[in-house]
Amino acid sequence: YRDKMILKQAFAVVKFKQLTTLEIAFHLECGEWQGKAGGYSLQGYANAFVEKIIGSDTTIIGLNLNQAHKALCSLGLYPKSN
Repeated sequence: YRDKMILKQAFAVVKFKQLTTLEIAFHLECGEWQGKAGGYSLQGYANAFVEKIIGSDTTIIGLNLNQAHKALCSLGLYPKSN
């Protein structure tokens, strides 16, 4: 598989609602934003502030599962069936 290099790019947009001062304070105090790209954790409290996602939420979290599956299949690697 070393000869086959697969490069893919995934793109996603997250639209947040207009946050109140209280919501911003809560977000900062909960600490989930620390160490996160973009300053929030989609799978955490910040999800309550999301109005719209364009694209795959797995891209935002860290790995686009659809593209990963297609890339593995293109190399002849398929999931095992039970």
